[in-house]
Amino acid sequence: MGNRLPGHCYKAVFDDARAIRGRFCVAYVGGAAAEGDPLAGVIATKKTFRRAHARNRAKRLMREAFRQEAPGLPAGFRCILIARARMRDGETAMQDVQADLKKILARPRADAADRRNQTSPNR
Repeated sequence: MGNRLPGHCYKAVFDDARAIRGRFCVAYVGGAAAEGDPLAGVIATKKTFRRAHARNRAKRLMREAFRQEAPGLPAGFRCILIARARMRDGETAMQDVQADLKKILARPRADAADRRNQTSPNR
């Protein structure tokens, strides 16, 4: 099926999401499914990217960066990526977006590992 989040799932992710801001995009992480491949929705707004070709390029870069990071993500992982204005210049390299996304997606995994490793003093 690919790595695209179906449109009807966006609300579920936004309702249970935590925003993580990066240099080139903001990731809303949440609404994980019990199983399945990691999926991402991408958004590049007309307010930020006036030209259609700039919106399309931003979405293409984010989708490809996520596709390359998806094998390292847990099953059922869901997120929505929103392009920031810094991607507007047209000179943003794929490597920059991928490094930014790798840094963003490492935060929820580290937080989840910390929660698992913490033990309750009452137990």
